[in-house]
Amino acid sequence: TTMTLTGIVMAQVGNGFAMRTHRQSILAVGFFSNRLRLWGIGAELLGLAALMYVPALQKVFSTAPLTLHEWGVMALFAPTLLIADEIRKYFLRRSSRRPDNEGGTVSELAPDPT
Repeated sequence: TTMTLTGIVMAQVGNGFAMRTHRQSILAVGFFSNRLRLWGIGAELLGLAALMYVPALQKVFSTAPLTLHEWGVMALFAPTLLIADEIRKYFLRRSSRRPDNEGGTVSELAPDPT
């Protein structure tokens, strides 16, 4: 239960960074440019830690503390999701610059606000 919950939370941390823009790279936008997002991620991780390390919450949610090795495995979820989305954005940016048959550029389904 704890590993599943932690995996979901860590994947959402990566997703939170990845979804800052639909097309631009997080490297262009910056990891630390949105302080409120950082506070939210910090609160999310503190809540997760409370579920794992506060005995009363452990009983209610059937969680247990993770080992250092387990934390290491879970820490890989966020960058894996972020890298996968960066690859998707790269191909999206690359395909939108490709000329179409009429000599223009390939149109997008929905414009990116960023």
